[in-house]
Amino acid sequence: MSSSRGALLLLLAGLLVALVLRGMHLAQMTRLEGGEVLFHAPVVDAEEYHVEALRIARGEAWQVPVHGPLFPLLLGGLYALVGEDLVAARWMQLVIGLLAIGLLFPLARAWIGDLPAGLACLSLALYRPALLFQAELYCEGLAVMLLIAALLALQRATREASWSFALVFGFLLGALALTRSNLALLLPLGALALFLLAEAPRARRVRAAGLALLCGALPLVLVARANHAASGEWVGLQAQGGLALWMANHPESEGVPDIRPGPAFDALQREPRRVTGVASPSADSAYWRERVRRSALEDPLAFLGLLARKAWNTLSCVEVPSSYDPEAQRASSTVARLPLPGFETLFPLALAGFAAGAWRARSRRLCLLLALIVLASLVLGFSAGRYRFQLAPLLALGAGTGMVALASRARAAWIAASIGLVLVLLAPRFAEARSRWQAEVDALRSTAWIRLAAGARTTAERQLALKEAWLAFERGVVKNPYDPRLWCASGFLQMHGDDARLGSAGVNYEDALQRTTKALELRPDYVEALRNRAAILGQLGRWDLAARDLERLLQELPWSEGDRTRLAEARWRSGGGR
Repeated sequence: MSSSRGALLLLLAGLLVALVLRGMHLAQMTRLEGGEVLFHAPVVDAEEYHVEALRIARGEAWQVPVHGPLFPLLLGGLYALVGEDLVAARWMQLVIGLLAIGLLFPLARAWIGDLPAGLACLSLALYRPALLFQAELYCEGLAVMLLIAALLALQRATREASWSFALVFGFLLGALALTRSNLALLLPLGALALFLLAEAPRARRVRAAGLALLCGALPLVLVARANHAASGEWVGLQAQGGLALWMANHPESEGVPDIRPGPAFDALQREPRRVTGVASPSADSAYWRERVRRSALEDPLAFLGLLARKAWNTLSCVEVPSSYDPEAQRASSTVARLPLPGFETLFPLALAGFAAGAWRARSRRLCLLLALIVLASLVLGFSAGRYRFQLAPLLALGAGTGMVALASRARAAWIAASIGLVLVLLAPRFAEARSRWQAEVDALRSTAWIRLAAGARTTAERQLALKEAWLAFERGVVKNPYDPRLWCASGFLQMHGDDARLGSAGVNYEDALQRTTKALELRPDYVEALRNRAAILGQLGRWDLAARDLERLLQELPWSEGDRTRLAEARWRSGGGR
């Protein structure tokens, strides 16, 4: 069998395996009973993408996006066609993942040859993080596909400095920046690479690089202008860039996302407006960027140490969660329990390929340089978990040629693979934090079931959802009894009556009060718990205490007119009014 035919068979095998594994995973995870509730009620980043996509599908006026706008635009287009269908959205993600594998093949054939190309595609198809992250409403799968497509366009454009491929290359780099803002750095560097690598006279190379730069910058300018028109100020591509920078680089950071979804994150979102009195996307980002700048200048060695720690965390074999821990899906998915290769497998193989693999022309140096640039952009933010997934296609290229080098018993390949394995084994495993991460998933699941109960059509559906919410609380509180979100959710659950409706007959308000008070003992500025406890105290007729909670709440949210109205009512009732 020729190497070309063998490579094609490996590609087809990779596509088939990817389709079967991802399809089985989605089929199991999207079951309401026995599946994953977070697939039906997205949370945190996934919820923000979902809400923005729904707004786009309804044709509402443009608002400054919380994240890069391209993924919610694509998702909104899908919703406009099929309606609000979260299962369809995840199947769209599956298709994007298959496209990434298919596009990797011609790029890999040009860079590393036929057989290594097939192995690279198979590596990406079996890569465990791809299975997890491409099933979520995250933009990382789209970013990986666009990165591969951009490199393929670059490979074609450098042959003769073709203006058509230069335009495509620039457009893809612009789209990449609109998906993950850290990759905007690739636009000027990509244009420079096209100028340096193109096999053509200088004038044609200058023209091709200029066209790529202009074509890539155009969508960025259009989005920036749309954001300016929506907000009245220049905010760049997204709204929370400054806050994300602070969360990744604050002085107490361990180099992984440690400010988790919930009251701590909510307090950070409120801080700029509470401190400065100004509420706008640009003012918020400027506030956090200034805090990062001051922190770095006050202790530059500590700041550099944090960047080094994040680079070291990149080598961890643990997929560090950002919004929630996808590893907790093992209970619902047979596929998630399979021993599929992860970073701990791909990284040593990639090192073997970079050290001793057979690469064509300057592709080895280009791939290594690109990996270092992406890593540097990640280290300024978060470098582990789903953010690290951006490196996957580059590692797959190295792994493809690395496997061939190891099979040929190349000494340098075995040494490099051994070094890579040692580095992965020595890298952090975050053992102390893992139970806390899984407890956080249970807190989010409990909240998600409550949301599903609120939208349920029948009493039986509501009762099932609230029962599952209680089970999630009980699992989570065993793992971490000090999570205020769990106690707040359980207090809210106790505000539902016998027919699973909020405030109906059979509510145990005293128990709800105790549980919500426990949440506030753990987190005194927990706005949601303060609001819930004020409502509970009102139901118990303790209006003076309800007014006190609402006063505390307004210290955190002085601009909340609804809470101010509730405070006026509580004061009136505590004074004897009816």
